[in-house]
Amino acid sequence: MKVGEKLTISLQSLLDEQVGQLHYGTFIDVDNDNCIRLIGNYGVVCMDGETCVITSITDNYVELMNEDGEEDELFLLTHEELGIASFR
Repeated sequence: MKVGEKLTISLQSLLDEQVGQLHYGTFIDVDNDNCIRLIGNYGVVCMDGETCVITSITDNYVELMNEDGEEDELFLLTHEELGIASFR
């Protein structure tokens, strides 16, 4: 894993492993149409299956930017959460 690497995010995989709230304040929501999305402080930051770019890596988290949405959105996942959710 390195800065600039693109990953497809599977929120379904996270949903299968964890319930609701993720470590850094985002949570997974499933709407009436079974659309799975990651919600941050200001709304949707990522939808299931979107491609994101790693923008920063620390010992505690990985910062990702979702460039597939209406606006570029940054969000954080722990290394464990990213390991569950990412496809390269």
